[in-house]
Amino acid sequence: MDLPLWGEHPARSWERKAFLSLEYGLKAVYAGLIALATRAAYDAQPPRTELLMRRWSDSLARVTPDLAVEERLDSTAVVVSAGRFDPTRDLLLRLARSGPTDVRVDAIAGRPVTAFTGVAPRGWVPPGGRGRVLYAMPLPTDSSRVRLFFETRTRDLLPWLRELVRDTALTVDHLYD
Repeated sequence: MDLPLWGEHPARSWERKAFLSLEYGLKAVYAGLIALATRAAYDAQPPRTELLMRRWSDSLARVTPDLAVEERLDSTAVVVSAGRFDPTRDLLLRLARSGPTDVRVDAIAGRPVTAFTGVAPRGWVPPGGRGRVLYAMPLPTDSSRVRLFFETRTRDLLPWLRELVRDTALTVDHLYD
């Protein structure tokens, strides 16, 4: 809001400008202190997510442009990296839909357990016993659909995604690293 310096009540305008400037200035200082404390306690998030893959073949890297092989552990185990969030989700969904069925992910960002979310019709039941639904929440914009929060061991993620993508009722929207 722009307050004129001169007008019907200039003293009131100056008072408002002073107090708003002071309030916003204090909030900016507070936000800066929070940012400093956060940087002191936590490392910055890396721009890429690393995945430990088993039964890997170099042909998979050629068909996935955002994928980089970071380290070879042995003849079939590699650490690969993909862009965080959507690129990692898209890589895993692509492998689930059309990748070799023997490829396995043992860890994502060093974690042996993975969580992901998806949207499906109310009453939809996931196939297989490879993971579990931790909660289902109705979508505020469409009460006939629910957002599901899944958890699975990372080594079971690709086999379970292979089963899940066959059913077009579920849309996987986020994979947590």
